[in-house]
Amino acid sequence: MDISSILKGYDTSDITVGVLGGHSALDVSHGAKQFGFNTVCIAREGREKTFEKYYKTNGEKGCIDTVIVKKDFDGVLDADVQGKLRKMNTIFVHNRYFWVYFDDFSQVENNFEVPIFGSRTLLKIEISRITSITFCKMQVFAHRRSLPKQKISTDYASSKLQKQNAVTREHSSW
Repeated sequence: MDISSILKGYDTSDITVGVLGGHSALDVSHGAKQFGFNTVCIAREGREKTFEKYYKTNGEKGCIDTVIVKKDFDGVLDADVQGKLRKMNTIFVHNRYFWVYFDDFSQVENNFEVPIFGSRTLLKIEISRITSITFCKMQVFAHRRSLPKQKISTDYASSKLQKQNAVTREHSSW
């Protein structure tokens, strides 16, 4: 796949910013519209209403120009979808959904023939880093759950309450 040859066929005066439909899609699309770009959102079936109805571009309102509905996000890899995106001069802004909803990221890396803002290699590194961080957090959580719960004696709690009441009485007499 040669992305530079795809970009040579683009009309750079009519670029479309593409996103997978999720929380960050609205942020990216809103910013793109502020800079005068067209927008396209790949939405999952059953979730398209947000983008087609509530955030559809209508004059000065909304930020989603075009919605492409697919059963799952990996539908963005379908040849017909990629063809539409290239015809719209789309540059895709990746988000977390690429690595959450794709079982095999190499499919995006090797078969998604639409330019992605940034580097596919850096995206892969980011995915690897996030996966490692998530694994570490899961290990810490599992370790914490295995520790015995600390018990506070009733004597300790009672003494803390008595000190707090004494301070309150002292301040109320001022």
